[in-house]
Formats: sequence, structure tokens, C-alpha cells
Amino acid sequence: MVYKLKENILKMHIYLKLNYLIKCLLRKIKNNDNGYIADDNYHRFLEDIEIAYSLGVNAYRFLISWARILPGGMSGEVNPAGIDFYNKVIDYLLHRGIEPFVTIHHFNHPLQLDRDRLSLSWLNHLIREEFVHFAETCFESFGDRVKYWSTINEPNIFAEMRYVKGVYPPARCSQPFRNCSAGSSDKEPFIVVHNMLLAHAKDVKRYQERFQVKE
Repeated sequence: MVYKLKENILKMHIYLKLNYLIKCLLRKIKNNDNGYIADDNYHRFLEDIEIAYSLGVNAYRFLISWARILPGGMSGEVNPAGIDFYNKVIDYLLHRGIEPFVTIHHFNHPLQLDRDRLSLSWLNHLIREEFVHFAETCFESFGDRVKYWSTINEPNIFAEMRYVKGVYPPARCSQPFRNCSAGSSDKEPFIVVHNMLLAHAKDVKRYQERFQVKE
């Protein structure tokens, strides 16, 4: 199946799953607002880059959304619309003399991974290969122009806010931190960071062996 970008792909983002639950079930957001559209970089990236260029910015750090590139994970197909979008971003940055700095994972993954065999996401060791596959797809698609990569943004904060305090999805924790419906604040953060570190190491090794020389 070929997924279209825009709303269909965005709704597969795990953040939007929680946003939907808050909006529709908990009704705790003022005016029933949601986060489906924030700074709207998808539609306004040319304007954003022009502003950066006008300010003399020479580097631009951004996330490549896992859900936009591989909405179905390893078992699904690469979304060509997602590849096309980031190609446009990268090409226009370089056109304006701005160096792209890409973060591969910044607190998000496809919602489909929570629905399928990786129902516990970073608590499941299988996500390591899922992440390596996603990173490799990025290297293959954008590595001819992107020279600077960051694998995982702030894994300590990721583990703390999701699996110690349970503030961010999947909101797992235990007392005395918060009263979540599931989770163990004493054990799960260590499992998550362990899987992230191993995924990072595999990414770096794969990049050095297959892509660094070419680039």
C-alpha cells in the first residue's frame, strides 16, 4: 500500500494518538484544540528556510519523521511522498547555502508499530532492527547530500518523560512518580535506554560500513 502524506500519515504518529485521546476522551485542552497543525512546516518549509537565510543562518537541524518515511515499519513500504518532501527540504537548504543537520529519531515512531508486534515499542528489543532499517532508509535516500546525522535525540529525557514520569506517550510509570495504568518506573527506563543505545551502536556501525566512504 502506498500511503499519502498529509493527514493520513500524520494520524499514524504516536504523538497524535495521545493528542486525540486527550481531546476526545479527557477533554482537557482549552477550546478543544489539538496539535494536528503546529508550526505547519510541511506546508511552509520554503518560507521557514527563507527566513533562516535572511538571518544569515548557515545550519538547519530538523527531524525526519519515521511515520512519514515508513508508516508501516519494516513490514510496510517506503512512502514516496515522504521521501519527496524531505528531498525538497534538503535541496532547498543547500540551494540557500544552509547545511542540513538531520535527527533520525526525535521522540516519535509510527503508530503502526504499537498496533503490531512491537506493542511495547522501545521496551521491545525488536525495535532495534526496525530503527536500523529506518536509519538505513534515510542514509540511502538522503546521504548523498546530508553529511551530519544524529541518531536519537536525548534518550535520557525520552526514557524519563515516558517511562519514569509517564507524561508523554505511552505514559507508563509507577508510584511514587505518578499513578499510571501500567508500567514500572524502576525497571522500564533502563530497558528503553538499553535498547536505544544498542540501536544507536548498530546505526553507527551500519553507516560506517556502508555509507560513510561513499559520502
